[in-house]
Amino acid sequence: MVVVANLVGTLPAQSVRITPGSVAFPSSQVTNVDSAAIWIVNETPSPITIADINAHTPQFSVRDTSFAVPASDSHRVWIRFSSTQNMTYHDVVLIHTVGAEGPWAVPVSGSKVYGDSYDATTQNASGEALKTALRNLVVNHTNRGYNGIRDLMFLNVDPVGGQLECVYTGRKIPVTDRTTMQNSPNNFNTEHTWPQSTFDEQEPEKADINHLYPTDATANSQRGSYPFGVVVGTPSWSVGGSKLGVDAGGRTVFEPRDVHKGDLARAMFYFIIRYQNWGAFWTDAGVNQEATFRAWNVSDPPSAKELDRNSKVGATTVQGKRNPFIDHPEFVERISRFDGTATVTTIPRIAVAPESISFPATAIGDTARRTMIIASVGSASLNVTSINTTNAAFRIIGPAGSIAQGAYQSYVAEFIPTAAGTVNGSIQISSNDGTVLTTTMPVNGTGSTSTGVEGRDAPEIERASVSIFPNPFNPETVISVQLPAASNVDLRVFDLLGREVAVLVNEERGAGVFQVVWDASQYPSGVYFCRAQVGTRLLSKKLVLQK
Repeated sequence: MVVVANLVGTLPAQSVRITPGSVAFPSSQVTNVDSAAIWIVNETPSPITIADINAHTPQFSVRDTSFAVPASDSHRVWIRFSSTQNMTYHDVVLIHTVGAEGPWAVPVSGSKVYGDSYDATTQNASGEALKTALRNLVVNHTNRGYNGIRDLMFLNVDPVGGQLECVYTGRKIPVTDRTTMQNSPNNFNTEHTWPQSTFDEQEPEKADINHLYPTDATANSQRGSYPFGVVVGTPSWSVGGSKLGVDAGGRTVFEPRDVHKGDLARAMFYFIIRYQNWGAFWTDAGVNQEATFRAWNVSDPPSAKELDRNSKVGATTVQGKRNPFIDHPEFVERISRFDGTATVTTIPRIAVAPESISFPATAIGDTARRTMIIASVGSASLNVTSINTTNAAFRIIGPAGSIAQGAYQSYVAEFIPTAAGTVNGSIQISSNDGTVLTTTMPVNGTGSTSTGVEGRDAPEIERASVSIFPNPFNPETVISVQLPAASNVDLRVFDLLGREVAVLVNEERGAGVFQVVWDASQYPSGVYFCRAQVGTRLLSKKLVLQK
């Protein structure tokens, strides 16, 4: 059925409240993990079961996701917020239940800051805006000239414990004066991480210490002006972990030792942001250096030594400007491309609750109703273009249209049987979700010849439950059914389109717990739903088969 524009009909009154209805975390530093509580207040005379609570972005999480809330009681749920980026985030936490109550949605938002000078210009910046902000932070540094900066590097910036270490081989020499350290037998010189031949040895690039390092003369000569990469096979030269050889594409590359890979990558990120892609070196000889630099930035995070060096370089007595990628290596994640236009991609994402709907047995011509929620949990507004059902016995009431980032829309799903028996179908939600254009929700119900919605005269059946373990599974899982009283049990498995896959049980069972093993070895990986009809009550659980 096509979505009806206006709400025509109401749900049975619910006496369950979520308070507060939304959570806005106050701005805090990235070093903090923040928590906020919501309460699920059950004012009904019966317990309710929370089946799952889901956040949809990695910055938000929920610890306690499955529990029961006794009658006339409440349960506190903690939502946690953390991030390494000085950004603002939005999400919608969805609360799934077993039974007629719910689901519920709780919009959440929060901002993180670094608590340093970078916040003023980089807060919430990505792509070209972030590149521009970082460039403005590092331009106009104090240029000491090539001889002056080498003196500072050899004598003040890089020595540790009276020794100077080659960044490529790890060889160390005593600190004396630059001339002595450069001449035999010490044989140290200065490595330009970005080859100076590509910019004709011009200033200030030549004397920018943010990409200069002390090196053994032989190692520096072996590196030459080759691009960086990962050497495969036997290298033509290798000392101290650094090596010269060919990469997987057969191109000659230089691979530094592991402890310098991240330092080198961040020096290269600095250089291309500060200047330009001189000599097209960023993609020299067709080598995709950016992918390598990104990997090294993660595998070798800034050490205490690198951070100390950055502080020395940033001092007014040296260069007066720091490398921001050392202070915040996570900036790299917010720049999609360094050698061209860094686009910022926003992706709409949909989240729905519940994952499936099982209506109670309903008299022919009567209407059973359940709440359905569609939430916008991506980085852009979600546009719901249509909501249809595959069976005319089901219909959805509520508006199509745009849902803002971090917001949600409630709908009413209705079941109106026209004949006795089980009815299966699905709800098809079309949207601009960046990964799944059509979201499918299985629905089922049973038409009854009796009057009204059945099951209200058998409260013990309302306590029936279904659990599944393991889940996800491969290829077998155990489905446990708990019966508070003897009842007829119809246990079946359906796929995402509402098609029946297996009939596991269809018989009278006594009170207690019984278990059924479902062997799914003949079925493809994917999401399935287990539907248990216990007397007049329908229960549904999601199964995830992962092969």
